[in-house]
Amino acid sequence: MAIGTRSSGLTAMASTVLRGSGIDPDRDIQPILLDRARDGPAMVLDGRAAALWGGSLVWPGFRTLASAPGSARFFGPPRQAIDRILALSPSLRRVTVPADSFPGQRVAFETVGSWSFIIARPGLDRAAVSRLVQAIDRARGALARHLPQGQDSDPRNLAAAVPARWLHPATASFLQEAGVP
Repeated sequence: MAIGTRSSGLTAMASTVLRGSGIDPDRDIQPILLDRARDGPAMVLDGRAAALWGGSLVWPGFRTLASAPGSARFFGPPRQAIDRILALSPSLRRVTVPADSFPGQRVAFETVGSWSFIIARPGLDRAAVSRLVQAIDRARGALARHLPQGQDSDPRNLAAAVPARWLHPATASFLQEAGVP
Protein backbone atom coordinates (compact mmCIF):
# COMPACT_ATOMS: atom_id res chain seq x y z
CA MET A 1 0.00 0.00 0.00
CA ALA A 2 1.36 3.40 -0.98
CA ILE A 3 0.83 5.32 2.26
CA GLY A 4 2.41 8.67 1.37
CA THR A 5 5.68 10.49 1.63
CA ARG A 6 8.07 10.18 4.54
CA SER A 7 7.26 13.60 5.97
CA SER A 8 3.51 13.69 5.32
CA GLY A 9 0.88 14.01 8.00
CA LEU A 10 -1.20 11.63 5.88
CA THR A 11 1.43 8.95 6.40
CA ALA A 12 1.16 9.37 10.17
CA MET A 13 -2.63 9.27 9.87
CA ALA A 14 -2.41 6.05 7.84
CA SER A 15 -0.50 4.37 10.65
CA THR A 16 -3.11 5.45 13.21
CA VAL A 17 -6.04 4.31 11.07
CA LEU A 18 -4.43 0.98 10.25
CA ARG A 19 -3.59 0.29 13.91
CA GLY A 20 -7.10 1.25 15.01
CA SER A 21 -8.45 -1.12 12.36
CA GLY A 22 -6.40 -3.97 13.82
CA ILE A 23 -3.73 -3.88 11.11
CA ASP A 24 -0.08 -3.61 12.08
CA PRO A 25 1.43 -1.44 9.34
CA ASP A 26 4.87 -2.95 9.93
CA ARG A 27 3.72 -6.59 9.83
CA ASP A 28 0.37 -6.90 8.04
CA ILE A 29 0.98 -4.81 4.92
CA GLN A 30 3.94 -3.77 2.82
CA PRO A 31 3.94 0.01 3.29
CA ILE A 32 5.39 1.97 0.40
CA LEU A 33 6.80 5.38 1.28
CA LEU A 34 6.80 7.66 -1.74
CA ASP A 35 9.40 10.19 -2.82
CA ARG A 36 6.57 12.27 -4.32
CA ALA A 37 2.87 11.91 -3.53
CA ARG A 38 2.04 12.06 -7.24
CA ASP A 39 3.86 8.72 -7.73
CA GLY A 40 1.21 6.75 -5.81
CA PRO A 41 -1.55 6.54 -8.43
CA ALA A 42 0.88 5.35 -11.13
CA MET A 43 2.13 2.64 -8.77
CA VAL A 44 -1.42 1.36 -8.27
CA LEU A 45 -2.22 1.54 -11.97
CA ASP A 46 0.88 -0.40 -13.01
CA GLY A 47 0.62 -2.95 -10.17
CA ARG A 48 3.59 -1.90 -8.02
CA ALA A 49 1.12 -1.04 -5.22
CA ALA A 50 -2.16 -2.73 -4.37
CA ALA A 51 -3.77 0.34 -2.81
CA LEU A 52 -3.31 4.04 -2.21
CA TRP A 53 -3.81 5.87 1.08
CA GLY A 54 -4.72 9.53 0.82
CA GLY A 55 -7.04 12.22 2.00
CA SER A 56 -9.48 14.85 0.84
CA LEU A 57 -12.37 14.93 -1.56
CA VAL A 58 -10.23 16.77 -4.08
CA TRP A 59 -6.99 14.86 -3.59
CA PRO A 60 -5.44 14.44 -7.07
CA GLY A 61 -4.34 10.84 -6.41
CA PHE A 62 -7.91 9.75 -5.74
CA ARG A 63 -9.19 11.67 -8.76
CA THR A 64 -6.57 10.02 -10.98
CA LEU A 65 -7.51 6.51 -9.87
CA ALA A 66 -11.26 7.16 -10.00
CA SER A 67 -10.96 8.45 -13.57
CA ALA A 68 -8.74 5.59 -14.79
CA PRO A 69 -10.12 2.67 -16.80
CA GLY A 70 -11.62 0.18 -14.38
CA SER A 71 -12.16 3.02 -11.91
CA ALA A 72 -11.35 2.64 -8.23
CA ARG A 73 -12.98 1.25 -5.11
CA PHE A 74 -13.13 3.63 -2.17
CA PHE A 75 -13.66 2.42 1.36
CA GLY A 76 -13.10 3.56 4.89
CA PRO A 77 -12.19 1.58 7.99
CA PRO A 78 -14.71 -0.95 9.30
CA ARG A 79 -17.46 0.78 11.28
CA GLN A 80 -16.46 -1.02 14.48
CA ALA A 81 -12.89 0.28 14.09
CA ILE A 82 -13.80 3.96 13.80
CA ASP A 83 -14.28 4.44 17.56
CA ARG A 84 -10.92 2.74 18.23
CA ILE A 85 -9.23 5.01 15.68
CA LEU A 86 -10.78 8.13 17.19
CA ALA A 87 -9.57 7.06 20.64
CA LEU A 88 -6.00 6.81 19.29
CA SER A 89 -5.95 10.34 17.86
CA PRO A 90 -7.96 13.23 19.31
CA SER A 91 -7.37 15.29 16.15
CA LEU A 92 -9.38 12.89 13.97
CA ARG A 93 -13.13 13.03 13.45
CA ARG A 94 -15.80 10.75 11.99
CA VAL A 95 -16.41 11.80 8.37
CA THR A 96 -18.97 10.74 5.76
CA VAL A 97 -17.79 10.81 2.15
CA PRO A 98 -20.97 11.61 0.19
CA ALA A 99 -22.01 9.42 -2.73
CA ASP A 100 -20.69 10.62 -6.08
CA SER A 101 -17.75 12.49 -4.52
CA PHE A 102 -15.57 10.62 -7.04
CA PRO A 103 -16.30 9.20 -10.49
CA GLY A 104 -17.86 5.75 -10.07
CA GLN A 105 -18.36 6.08 -6.29
CA ARG A 106 -22.13 5.68 -6.03
CA VAL A 107 -22.44 4.98 -2.29
CA ALA A 108 -21.56 7.17 0.69
CA PHE A 109 -19.10 5.69 3.15
CA GLU A 110 -17.89 6.40 6.66
CA THR A 111 -14.26 7.10 7.42
CA VAL A 112 -12.14 9.38 9.59
CA GLY A 113 -10.40 12.63 8.81
CA SER A 114 -9.03 15.73 10.41
CA TRP A 115 -10.26 19.27 10.45
CA SER A 116 -8.19 21.80 8.62
CA PHE A 117 -5.60 23.06 11.04
CA ILE A 118 -2.03 24.27 10.96
CA ILE A 119 0.62 22.95 13.29
CA ALA A 120 3.37 25.44 14.11
CA ARG A 121 6.47 25.63 16.25
CA PRO A 122 6.13 26.80 19.86
CA GLY A 123 6.58 30.53 20.26
CA LEU A 124 5.35 31.48 16.78
CA ASP A 125 4.68 35.21 16.70
CA ARG A 126 1.23 35.97 18.12
CA ALA A 127 0.56 38.72 15.58
CA ALA A 128 1.38 36.40 12.67
CA VAL A 129 -0.97 33.71 14.01
CA SER A 130 -3.70 36.29 14.55
CA ARG A 131 -3.39 37.54 10.95
CA LEU A 132 -3.50 33.98 9.63
CA VAL A 133 -6.56 32.96 11.66
CA GLN A 134 -8.39 36.14 10.62
CA ALA A 135 -7.47 35.58 6.95
CA ILE A 136 -8.79 32.01 7.08
CA ASP A 137 -11.98 33.27 8.69
CA ARG A 138 -12.47 35.93 6.00
CA ALA A 139 -11.82 33.39 3.21
CA ARG A 140 -14.04 30.58 4.50
CA GLY A 141 -16.98 31.48 2.24
CA ALA A 142 -14.75 31.45 -0.84
CA LEU A 143 -13.12 28.20 0.28
CA ALA A 144 -16.54 26.57 0.66
CA ARG A 145 -17.53 27.65 -2.86
CA HIS A 146 -14.34 26.25 -4.41
CA LEU A 147 -13.67 23.06 -2.41
CA PRO A 148 -16.15 20.60 -0.90
CA GLN A 149 -14.18 20.40 2.34
CA GLY A 150 -13.74 24.17 2.38
CA GLN A 151 -16.95 24.50 4.35
CA ASP A 152 -15.12 22.99 7.30
CA SER A 153 -12.26 25.51 7.11
CA ASP A 154 -13.70 27.65 9.85
CA PRO A 155 -11.45 28.47 12.81
CA ARG A 156 -14.50 28.04 15.06
CA ASN A 157 -14.38 24.28 14.36
CA LEU A 158 -11.11 24.01 16.25
CA ALA A 159 -12.84 24.34 19.63
CA ALA A 160 -14.54 20.97 19.12
CA ALA A 161 -11.75 19.40 17.06
CA VAL A 162 -8.71 19.67 19.31
CA PRO A 163 -8.01 20.04 23.04
CA ALA A 164 -7.86 23.68 24.15
CA ARG A 165 -4.24 23.23 25.28
CA TRP A 166 -3.26 22.63 21.62
CA LEU A 167 -4.45 26.08 20.54
CA HIS A 168 -2.01 28.93 20.03
CA PRO A 169 -2.91 31.83 22.38
CA ALA A 170 -3.84 34.02 19.38
CA THR A 171 -6.22 31.34 18.11
CA ALA A 172 -7.73 30.96 21.58
CA SER A 173 -8.23 34.74 21.70
CA PHE A 174 -9.93 34.72 18.30
CA LEU A 175 -12.30 31.97 19.45
CA GLN A 176 -13.07 33.77 22.69
CA GLU A 177 -13.84 37.02 20.80
CA ALA A 178 -16.03 35.02 18.38
CA GLY A 179 -18.02 33.68 21.35
CA VAL A 180 -16.93 30.07 20.88
CA PRO A 181 -16.89 28.19 24.21
